[in-house]
Amino acid sequence: MNLANNIAMNLYSIILLAIICIYSLRNADMESLQPKLYMMMLLTTIFMLVFDTFGRFDGSPGTIYPVLNSVGNFVIFIFKLN
Repeated sequence: MNLANNIAMNLYSIILLAIICIYSLRNADMESLQPKLYMMMLLTTIFMLVFDTFGRFDGSPGTIYPVLNSVGNFVIFIFKLN
């Protein structure tokens, strides 16, 4: 899968998760633990999708792409450890 397909798929997923997040914020009672955990799971998934996209960047030296790739891979690795 190339970078453009990965960006498109992750962006589509982020948009869907954002819609779910907005809908949940409107209709949930945020006083109990379950909606808070659900929102944290949604936001963590969005966060991981953004850094997954960064981890897919490969490019020529002298650009910011290797830095984005390293940061994205590092963050994904740290989150997978937990």
